[in-house]
Amino acid sequence: MKKLLLRADDLGFSQAVNYGIVKTIRDGLIRNCGVMVNMEATEHAVRLLEGLDCCLGLHCNVSVGRPVLSPEELPSLVNEKGFFHSSREYRQAEREFADTEQLCRELTAQYRRFVSLFGRKPAYFEAHAVKSRNLSAALEQVAAENGLFYQPSSSNFTLGGTDVINLPMHSMEPGYDARRALKQTLSGLKDGCYLYVCHPGYLDQYLLENSSLTLPRADEADMLCDKETGRWLEEQGFALVTYTAFPKADSESKYNIKIRRTYTVGIFSKLFGNSKNEEPVCEPLTVYAPADGTAIPLENFPDERFSQGVLGPGCGILPSGKLVTAPFNGTVIQASDTLHAVGLSSSDGVELLIHVGVDTVEMAGKGFKYHVKNGQKVRLGQPLIEFDSEQIKAAGHADAIAVVVINGDDYAAVELQAEGAVTAGVPLLKTEK
Repeated sequence: MKKLLLRADDLGFSQAVNYGIVKTIRDGLIRNCGVMVNMEATEHAVRLLEGLDCCLGLHCNVSVGRPVLSPEELPSLVNEKGFFHSSREYRQAEREFADTEQLCRELTAQYRRFVSLFGRKPAYFEAHAVKSRNLSAALEQVAAENGLFYQPSSSNFTLGGTDVINLPMHSMEPGYDARRALKQTLSGLKDGCYLYVCHPGYLDQYLLENSSLTLPRADEADMLCDKETGRWLEEQGFALVTYTAFPKADSESKYNIKIRRTYTVGIFSKLFGNSKNEEPVCEPLTVYAPADGTAIPLENFPDERFSQGVLGPGCGILPSGKLVTAPFNGTVIQASDTLHAVGLSSSDGVELLIHVGVDTVEMAGKGFKYHVKNGQKVRLGQPLIEFDSEQIKAAGHADAIAVVVINGDDYAAVELQAEGAVTAGVPLLKTEK
């Protein structure tokens, strides 16, 4: 049997690209799609996906548009205007210029934005356009830290015990014809599993100014929506599959996301709001998970000050990552000198303490890094604190994170919304007046 992972990349690049890709999902053959989450057209893309079934991956991007993090935090990755260095600059560079640590931080932020958009981990994790040793190292590290399936851009790989052959892309070659290239590449293949990556889309001014791949996108969009293409694949014995069809991936329901209007407006708006300049829209009186990990009832927290509710109601998180992010839109009201805790007030009055570790005040800031300052406005998902669990444990402390509503007396109830495995950005606590 021949299995074919037919994938579209670059969803979010521009509005015209979005229209082309979504048409190939709705009317054509695409069942796997890579999302670029840092682009201005990402909101447009997610809205177009409403009601469609697709296996979504994170198409990490460090070569077009602006980063998710502040450009000031990523000096090696951006130019003087705060935009990513282009893929051409990477190709022409005589040496590696992108700092691996900065790459890791930005890739982590893009992963967290994906989770905030869709409420799930991506089915796969790979990168757009750039070939760089430092980027490959960063991708591997972030994937390992967050339990993601990392797929190298041009190498064969194994998925759920199945060897997958990554077929070559010909769309940058002169005289490219999408139909001819597909047939020439797939004809005569033996039984096995193959990946064929396409870049369908239509053209607009942004694409023409920011990509060297233009006309072939429209050709691929037309080819992928042509019923004749589907008939030819059937005649050749190919079955179209998704990344989630393999045992190593989690259940298909976890990653094959059907986007509905209420879901899109809720999850997407929590991140971006209704326009570029608005805050993300959060559910009223809700605290979203500030970290990946395992949510536990507060009474099970390994510190009596928290488990006995002395500081207020809430819960704990046993972290699996290294980053604490903003659990709502609000303001930093207390920035600890020892960097291990932060106090926040939401825009609707919930006052929250996030405390990383047990007795970690004794570490005097070692193993911690702040991304915010006292009085700063923050948005849902914005990085607050980086921490090193290994360093915390080596110092003899637990790395559990306490999430406590310190003005709990103002509410009739504070209810835990999630228990067990959680990802940053999902509802965690709900307060009731």
